[in-house]
Amino acid sequence: MPSWLIALLPAICMLVPCAGIFIYLKRLEREDRKSPLVDDLLRLPGETLNERFRDSIFDLCGVFAASMFVPAIGLLVLLNSWVDPARIKFSATAVIAVLTILGGVGWSLWKILKILRTISTTKRGLEGELATAQLLTPLLSEGWQLFNDLPMKRGNIDHVLVGPTGVYAIETKYRSKRLSIKGKEGAQAEYDGNAIRFAGGTTEQLPVQQAQAVAGELSKWLHGKVGEQVSVVPVVALPGWFVKSTQRPTNGQAHVINPKAHGLFQKRPHQMETTLQVRVSAALRELAVRPAPGASQ
Repeated sequence: MPSWLIALLPAICMLVPCAGIFIYLKRLEREDRKSPLVDDLLRLPGETLNERFRDSIFDLCGVFAASMFVPAIGLLVLLNSWVDPARIKFSATAVIAVLTILGGVGWSLWKILKILRTISTTKRGLEGELATAQLLTPLLSEGWQLFNDLPMKRGNIDHVLVGPTGVYAIETKYRSKRLSIKGKEGAQAEYDGNAIRFAGGTTEQLPVQQAQAVAGELSKWLHGKVGEQVSVVPVVALPGWFVKSTQRPTNGQAHVINPKAHGLFQKRPHQMETTLQVRVSAALRELAVRPAPGASQ
């Protein structure tokens, strides 16, 4: 085996995953998609510190990777100078080692791409939930209570809004717009009471079903906590989209809205006494409270 090839092997093993990342990011740039979020949002508390913390984590990962790869390359270069390439033979052990290396590189590439997809999906979902929470915040000045990311058995409920007209379980769905559809037409969503049809032809039922499921679960949980039947209205929030409902939702059916439009919450008849609102909010606060970092010390 040529000596230059021995020295080049570790570089190849590192370059393959890097090339995979580069190709994946380029594919994202060429996608016919753009963010639906067009409303300016306020900065969050500690946002600069959060960005600094995230950058430090990435820096630490880079240093950790370099601390493994750089010595490995140096060691292989030394071995190349110590071993006569002409005497290297491909035995069964060598074949197994090569297959292990190729398998490791392939697994790393697959895992990296999977993590990148998760990061992309999570980032978009986070942007959507932050946008919905901020767009609902003006209701707080009118006496409403807003709780975010409440853990339940089925999974977390993105937002729960409590006010005079009832309790609303809100599931946020971030959906990108198509670049090929210009103007407001590219941000149109139509809801028929069962499914949402987005501009471009995509139709989804799962967000509606999820909202209805978590609303039912929350209603049962609140009944057990406050001792009264509490109806919970399921809502799907689509930040950045213009939503047209072709059929008025009946009891139990989900509403689909842009969270910037508060008509659903403000115009419905009052259904909750102030005392029940206080009890429901107190019960939800138990779910919303996050243990203090120093509580277990």
